[in-house]
Amino acid sequence: MNKIVKVMLNRAEGPSALCGKKEFDEQAIRNGEVLKTLQTWGMTAPKNGGYDKVDFEVEWEGGHSYCGRFDMKFGGTDGHANFWASLFNRLEFYSCRRRPSHFKDNHWSHFVKQAEDSGSKAVCEAILNECEVPQFS
Repeated sequence: MNKIVKVMLNRAEGPSALCGKKEFDEQAIRNGEVLKTLQTWGMTAPKNGGYDKVDFEVEWEGGHSYCGRFDMKFGGTDGHANFWASLFNRLEFYSCRRRPSHFKDNHWSHFVKQAEDSGSKAVCEAILNECEVPQFS
């Protein structure tokens, strides 16, 4: 499996002193620095149901990469998921391996066709098949 070599977080909302980019190399990732940073930032995220936007990019050996947005709630999670669980869930959704329970058959069929036509399904499938997607706690 291709290892993660870099994670970039860019806090786009929140206290201006905490906004900006932060990059993590493989060692920092293994040491839990991504989750520690989000937990620290998350202490200043909205407490009443809102979130602060954090753009991210993950790069793996072999050239795979994935970009997205982490909707950071108070405490540093996206919903109730930490960064790694959120990433894994996104990859499963966009690879069409995980169908949300509220998607009716016609909605899901339309989503799958769009994912296939745009290439996002193939990209996410390749990442899940070829790259590590850790579930660090």
